[in-house]
Amino acid sequence: MLRREITSRSLPSIEGWTIVEGSWRTEAQRPWRPIWNNDSNSLDIKANGDTCDGQTYLLTFADVAQFEIIYPSREIRVLPFDEHVPVHTIGHLLVDQVWPRILAHDGALVLHASGVASSEGAILFVGPSGRGKSTLSASLHQRGLPLIGDDAVVIEEHGGDARCQAVYRSLRLYSDSIETLFDPSIEQSDVADYTDKRNIHLPSLDAADVRHAVRAIFFINPENSAGSARVSPVSPGAACMRLVEHNFWLDPTDMARTACKLTRASALAACVPAWQLDYRRDFSSLDDVHAAIFARLANPIDHKDHHSVAT
Repeated sequence: MLRREITSRSLPSIEGWTIVEGSWRTEAQRPWRPIWNNDSNSLDIKANGDTCDGQTYLLTFADVAQFEIIYPSREIRVLPFDEHVPVHTIGHLLVDQVWPRILAHDGALVLHASGVASSEGAILFVGPSGRGKSTLSASLHQRGLPLIGDDAVVIEEHGGDARCQAVYRSLRLYSDSIETLFDPSIEQSDVADYTDKRNIHLPSLDAADVRHAVRAIFFINPENSAGSARVSPVSPGAACMRLVEHNFWLDPTDMARTACKLTRASALAACVPAWQLDYRRDFSSLDDVHAAIFARLANPIDHKDHHSVAT
């Protein structure tokens, strides 16, 4: 059974959805169809039903909880695997993993990205987990570029005008990043019991509530760089495929939605210049990284030339 304090009143709300308590293991009660699991096997997704209106999805986070996403009734049924799973852990999974996937399934392009706001628009950093997106964005926030969000960013594109907004307000960092970038008095809280990251409560995160024009996209190279920071152009075709790769999914087997994501990613790549960012992963290199980013933004590739550059 769920712990009594884990209720819809103690969890974050998701517009258009009702969050309900579950009181049983749902996995054995439906003919679930396997869809996808991640490389670490920490997330497994299954589905029941053949159409969107009748579809129910089961997201299983290993050793933590299950979330049953019931489209016919627009309900999210929450079930921790045991009574000791903290409420804040369930809430984190709900906003960090479940909500972005629902938005993506409903048609939005939701990037696994962090971002900051500049006077000319949002600067987005896209890449896999653990590559320094949050630390880089936090360091730029400390230089006066307000943080938009550090994990999930929704993109809207209409007629060549791309805008973005964070799915939810967040800044989560490991202790070494916190100690390097922030005063010890900064307000903090637990993220989840399966990670050592901490929530950082910034005095103001108003930028997260605004839809920002997208100024530039930087793809963080997953390989460590031993030299100075380097910024190299990424062609629209290559950028499109990377955007799809680093997009949140609920059902990647849904071909109609996959085609829609590809169309949206292609439109974004066509109207916003993209670069690959290579840099050494240590705090002493951050000034060098900032300088490389600002230099590129000050001297962007002409849009016509941008279309002809290959990575």
